[in-house]
Amino acid sequence: MRVIPDNPFNLMLSGTSWCQAIGFRLEYLIRIDNSLHGNVYMANKKPLARPHSLSQVLTFATAATGAMCHDMLAEHDLTLAQWVILSALWRHDGMLISEIADYTGNNAPAASRIIDRMEEGGLVRRVPSPDDKRVVRVHLTDYGRSFSHLSDFHERVNARLLKGISDSEADLLFDLLGRVDANARGGS
Repeated sequence: MRVIPDNPFNLMLSGTSWCQAIGFRLEYLIRIDNSLHGNVYMANKKPLARPHSLSQVLTFATAATGAMCHDMLAEHDLTLAQWVILSALWRHDGMLISEIADYTGNNAPAASRIIDRMEEGGLVRRVPSPDDKRVVRVHLTDYGRSFSHLSDFHERVNARLLKGISDSEADLLFDLLGRVDANARGGS
């Protein structure tokens, strides 16, 4: 059990356990099934089916994938965001922050904050250009290079995510998700 901070009712929650508010009589106790296609259960009621929503499936899959990557990188004391930047620098050391932001899909301020933490951790260093001090390039340190054995991390993640999916299905999945992404970015 864990206490949720800043909760005025001090709800006690634990994964798939029953939840109840202390001092309040709840008409329905709610349990959430944590699986990707989970249902919301109400005491003495039938399961509430989730809507057929692509955005919900993508959101749940993204969260589950992020948690899986977090677990896989924990032993190296790296975040997924740091690994993505390291993977870019392993391919092309000395990138501009704007280039790193484009590569990672972050905006420049967000990429800069991640790089700040990486610099504090000794993974990278910022080097001003000798020709123009306004231009700053990001370089790997020896410590940052020492993680290059993780350069195939994305392949390990893909292998876990695509388990039981044929190569042709995986190709189709990448194509379809690429089109979904383009549709989402294109608006209406």
